[in-house]
Amino acid sequence: MNSEQPTALAAPSWRRALLLGSLLIFLDAFYLNQGGIALLVSLWLLVISLPRTFLAKTFATVRKQRLRNITIYFVAVILVFVFNAANNTIAKRRADVLVSAVKAFHAKNQQ
Repeated sequence: MNSEQPTALAAPSWRRALLLGSLLIFLDAFYLNQGGIALLVSLWLLVISLPRTFLAKTFATVRKQRLRNITIYFVAVILVFVFNAANNTIAKRRADVLVSAVKAFHAKNQQ
């Protein structure tokens, strides 16, 4: 027999969201230092996840949990961009020190 009753959706796990958010931060902020994956994730959240959460009636029962997870992912995306900006600032300061040392050496030794 085929029952036409909708199945109840399982509530999304906040632990899984934290794990994936942490993985995004580690991979995109510290390993790759580009923000490309975070940009794609943010576009996915804005274009697909948020509208789907609010418009799909099947998600009404777990809407709060989905919004909580989307918030966790957005925080991870923001942290990726913050860490990338901080890393780039540190790299620029170190490069400026190196360039100054090279220019001083060149001025002193003419080579």
